[in-house]
Amino acid sequence: MAELKGSRAVLERHEVEMFLALAEELHFGRTAERVGITTGRVSQTIKKLERMLGAPLFERTSRQVHLTPIGRQLADDLTPLVAGMNDAERRAIDAGRGITGDLSVGFLSGVAGQLLLKSVALSAKRHHDCEVHIHETQGARRRHPSEERRHRRPDHRHPHCRPA
Repeated sequence: MAELKGSRAVLERHEVEMFLALAEELHFGRTAERVGITTGRVSQTIKKLERMLGAPLFERTSRQVHLTPIGRQLADDLTPLVAGMNDAERRAIDAGRGITGDLSVGFLSGVAGQLLLKSVALSAKRHHDCEVHIHETQGARRRHPSEERRHRRPDHRHPHCRPA
């Protein structure tokens, strides 16, 4: 539950996520469904946040919900912070599972390359800290490492991967 510590408000993560969901949905029913609680609980939580912050965050009518200017500013300020927290949590989980580092993948044919690109795109969405390098191989014959250095094509980072 949100509370005041000294003169500053302390927001709980679930309250922030509920506020952001309502700011995006602008509908109490869809927000409740998305968050997995009742519409009454959404309404109650938003009212508590508004009391704690001392300002209305939403304008409500029987048919519409709109963000107030204060609510819009709060949503704009909180969105990147929540995204950063989610990214940090995901990176920690991936590191705990050992899903970090570099992966170099080669392919022989254009068809395999297309399939590989789709797989790498999916992997990049799931494992941001695993950098994938893709290269086309020259054929099925395996080269000796000294020969490989002379003939190596530059690695191509998949455009959806980002550095760790």
